[in-house]
Amino acid sequence: MEKNNPFLIVANWKSNLVDINKWKFDVPEKIEVAVAPSFPFLHTVKGFTLCAQDVSAYPPGAYTGEVAAKLLANIGVKYCLVGHSERRKNLHETNFDVEAKMNQAIQNGIIPILCAQTLEEIPENIRNLPGNKFMIMYEPSSAISSEGQYHPEAPEKIQLTLSDWQKKLNLSCRFLYGGSVNPDDCSLFIAHCPLVSGFVVGHASLEAESFFAIIKKCLQALPSD
Repeated sequence: MEKNNPFLIVANWKSNLVDINKWKFDVPEKIEVAVAPSFPFLHTVKGFTLCAQDVSAYPPGAYTGEVAAKLLANIGVKYCLVGHSERRKNLHETNFDVEAKMNQAIQNGIIPILCAQTLEEIPENIRNLPGNKFMIMYEPSSAISSEGQYHPEAPEKIQLTLSDWQKKLNLSCRFLYGGSVNPDDCSLFIAHCPLVSGFVVGHASLEAESFFAIIKKCLQALPSD
């Protein structure tokens, strides 16, 4: 876990309508909370770091329906998810698409969070990027929550996987974990996965009460230095 950066918790609201007015809580200094709503609601998020759920692989121009990285940067977006498993599955995104989106984000000062289920979903060329320019979120397919049920990966397996990726790709970037993160398991991940420096939370972020419970549990589990 990176000591020079706050522990990052990203709320991925996906294509859900969430009542931002209920999100009235203070974020501890040791934790950074980023919120990723649908594009139309980015402007409603106040008091939290902005994260986009996606970014265009193209620059501003004649690309109907696309949202360019420069436009997101102009409204204060700091992070963006790239290559999420749902986009790979439902929209058939490839590593070529993912790499193009990462490059657009980085060129415009946005830190892309590359979502990967396997080593093969990490574009080979990113090993040449500075480690502070991007992050990788590990979300194994077996751990994705469904119909309100959580199926988290074993902490020891998460640590082993990230260590393997780090060595094989010679990566110096930060790692996040996603996949059934909830108030009951988040502290276990922190305790047993030193390479994890944050979470991407899906289902458990849709209700302010459950998401804030995750923040409190993480604060209690983080080292007290």
